[in-house]
Amino acid sequence: MLRIAIAQISAGADPERNADRVEGIIRGIRGADLAIFPEYSLGARIDRPERIAEAVDGPLVRRIAGAAADAGISVLMGILERAEGGPYNSIIAMGGGEAVVAHRKLLLFDAMGYGESRYVRPGDLPLTLIELGEFTAGLATCFELRFPEIFRSLARAGADLFIVPSAWYAGNMKEEQWIVGAAARAMENVAYLVAADNAADAFVGRSVVVNPWGHVELDLGRGERVGIWTISGDAVRDARAELPLLDISGKLAAGPGGSIPTRRLRFPGRRRSGAREPAI
Repeated sequence: MLRIAIAQISAGADPERNADRVEGIIRGIRGADLAIFPEYSLGARIDRPERIAEAVDGPLVRRIAGAAADAGISVLMGILERAEGGPYNSIIAMGGGEAVVAHRKLLLFDAMGYGESRYVRPGDLPLTLIELGEFTAGLATCFELRFPEIFRSLARAGADLFIVPSAWYAGNMKEEQWIVGAAARAMENVAYLVAADNAADAFVGRSVVVNPWGHVELDLGRGERVGIWTISGDAVRDARAELPLLDISGKLAAGPGGSIPTRRLRFPGRRRSGAREPAI
């Protein structure tokens, strides 16, 4: 069993105040093993990296890591990380007073008119797995939810839980895409998925816990709130025994470039596209 606190918070322009908010939540949590905070928890104005970027050994991260140690809880939190070659959009793992970079976002949000790569550098492979009690968690950030290859690779490497700190922008059908994407990544890999989203008005909120069948067990809705939920390794093992998708999909032998071989077939009775009518 793993008891998780999902902190759906909004981050203002002042990293110090944001850190105060995170620290206060950590110190107030009771009975959880792990706390998950959204992407850019110390500030979402990535166009001002000189103001909000924080090193993994910086004072704000050290203070939050100390609070986590005092509370006896592990923490995963998204920040704009100050580092050589950066800044990076990173997930920081904290426990026992220590902090490490667990994941740097590989696939930046350069779509729908937004250009994250104007301000942030992409991370590098490999993907990250991290042990959390009886679970092996695979990490991804926000926009990476749209790429099933990431989650299948993590699942094949042993992940039975996905953790996705996010700041998923609101917009036309974006809320539906968020919920469907989270459910799909859980269902197709028969794994839990926990996604903590930013609560500010620009984002959808609706942090979720999705079970291995793709059912949403917890939805925090809109606004700032903290939800606590317990997940069970038995639920994953039972679901994978009934629905062994990872084993079955292994029968699909990948070809060059990792893709499944394909062919084109002309439908019977139909001319090829562009074929000319016979002369009379």
